[in-house]
Amino acid sequence: MTTVRTGIPEHRIRNSMLTLVLFCMLLFAAQGLFAHQAQATRIHGYLKNEAEEPINGSSVSVYSIYQDDDGTSGLDLVASSSTNEFGNYDFEYDALEDIVIAFDASYYNYVPGYYCEGSSLTRTLEDATIINDQTGNADYDLGDICLKQGSIIRGIVKDSAGKPLSDIFVSLLSSGGDNGLDYNYGWTGSDGAYEILGVAPDNYRVLFND
Repeated sequence: MTTVRTGIPEHRIRNSMLTLVLFCMLLFAAQGLFAHQAQATRIHGYLKNEAEEPINGSSVSVYSIYQDDDGTSGLDLVASSSTNEFGNYDFEYDALEDIVIAFDASYYNYVPGYYCEGSSLTRTLEDATIINDQTGNADYDLGDICLKQGSIIRGIVKDSAGKPLSDIFVSLLSSGGDNGLDYNYGWTGSDGAYEILGVAPDNYRVLFND
């Protein structure tokens, strides 16, 4: 076997190779970071009530849509934010195919819904505006959106002996099968009482599960 002498100490060769490897790793990481930043999509707008007042503390959520094997649609949460004291929201998310945007201020007794371009919010996924942006660097100004005041459904759950039942799950099912974006539900307290806010006008069945 022939040995080639370079005149460079072996430890210096190892150090040089290690430096080169680290440089390549940092380069790839930087490229990945820039690629990630390039995919950011911006969502912003203004939320108000019917009295033209800003709504503070409403959640604004971005959901991606997927299809189950049986053909039914489902939602995965991608990103969320909330409105500030002036009713404004402004945040970014990674660009994905087929997303919808939902607003929920039911805690303040406003009816939640999906963003529907050119009209008020809709409570059905089929009527929601689907945003498809895989290129990134998009800027969506949703403008002024008005949330309508909802109704309140409240009651007390007791057993056959008249004793209040706590921790009972109470949910609403509308006549059209819409369950209010999964926001119209609650639990009974220690006194058996429950209260569901932000209920849209409709006919409902009230469901109780322990």
